[in-house]
Amino acid sequence: MIDPHKHCPVCQTPIPLTETTCSDKCQKELDERKGKVNRGKMIVNVIMIIVLIIAILMVASRFFNFF
Repeated sequence: MIDPHKHCPVCQTPIPLTETTCSDKCQKELDERKGKVNRGKMIVNVIMIIVLIIAILMVASRFFNFF
């Protein structure tokens, strides 16, 4: 029978259940990936906020003749 294990999220090597990655190299790669994902989410959120502000200003300008 195979011992309980999971796989490294970077290289898919079997690792013990208590470990996150198989090596420091894989941990660094995982941290870099998470950083890129977080930056991407932040960029999308900023763009959505900008679009929302522009939409609100456009609607407000029709009601109050700002521009």
